[in-house]
Amino acid sequence: MSLLNGANDTRGLQQVDVAGLEAGATTEWQSEIAIAEDDLTCVLRVERYAADS
Repeated sequence: MSLLNGANDTRGLQQVDVAGLEAGATTEWQSEIAIAEDDLTCVLRVERYAADS
């Protein structure tokens, strides 16, 4: 996930690996980015890999 300011500049970035999910399954996860800035937008970026990679 990344945190963007109003100019779409990346102000924070955190990678979260969620392993072991079957196709179509869901799970809960959370993450925190320590940053002292207001009015940021959180954007999720998803990367998918084949199960055997």
